[in-house]
Amino acid sequence: VTISKANVQASLRAETSVLAAANPKFGRFDPFQPIAQQIDIQPTLLNRFDVIFTLRDLPDRAKDEAIASHVLREHMEKAAKPTIERDLFRKFIAYAKQKIFPVLTEEAMEEIKKFYVELRNTQVSSEELLKPIPISARQLEALIRLSEASAKSRLSNDVTKEDARRAIDLIKYYLMQVGFDYETKTFDIDRLATGVATSQRSKIIIVRESLARLESRLGKLIPIEEIEKELEEKLSKKDVEEALDKLTVSGDIFHPRKGFIQRM
Repeated sequence: VTISKANVQASLRAETSVLAAANPKFGRFDPFQPIAQQIDIQPTLLNRFDVIFTLRDLPDRAKDEAIASHVLREHMEKAAKPTIERDLFRKFIAYAKQKIFPVLTEEAMEEIKKFYVELRNTQVSSEELLKPIPISARQLEALIRLSEASAKSRLSNDVTKEDARRAIDLIKYYLMQVGFDYETKTFDIDRLATGVATSQRSKIIIVRESLARLESRLGKLIPIEEIEKELEEKLSKKDVEEALDKLTVSGDIFHPRKGFIQRM
């Protein structure tokens, strides 16, 4: 892994853990837009992280009071002690890394397998051409790593069923934040892996097929009004515009002049 930050170049070994933070392009995360469209990280790199969390500043009276009390108390107490002393915590981490090598138990394997298979094969009631894939083998590997990390944090060489459940809860929580498609009401890993939800990809296919039909009838120069008229019973005007934008970016179409589309 090659990292470039503040004119510092560093190459890290492939097994090095990477913790990254990124600000959204417009200042705040939008839960209705794929996260890959909101930060300047390629989806092919983004989906290699085991867990992804969006930090959103939402007013909550109880949490706001707790945070305010904590910050004010820190200013009142000059030498506030952490819950775990720094030196002890560093020794704990070093010992776990050097001495603890957890192995999956049969119960943990069955728990992870059950969750993965059931989620992969969840029935989706959708009229889209393509059905969303809720989870991929990449998340299966993440489940294993997180389960092992849970056992290691307990200084245990056995990954138990409880460790597997803790990993499953983390994966479900992060998928709900960045992998949930509000149109199909289900998890869609394509929102993270490609930056385009399956429901949106289905609309792009519909528009692309419509363009082929219109080209055979009207010629190469296709008025956008004709596309919208052709699809008015299937897609909204906004859906058509978004699909055309995606096809333009991918190089499938271009705008020879205002109000017209032409296929490449």
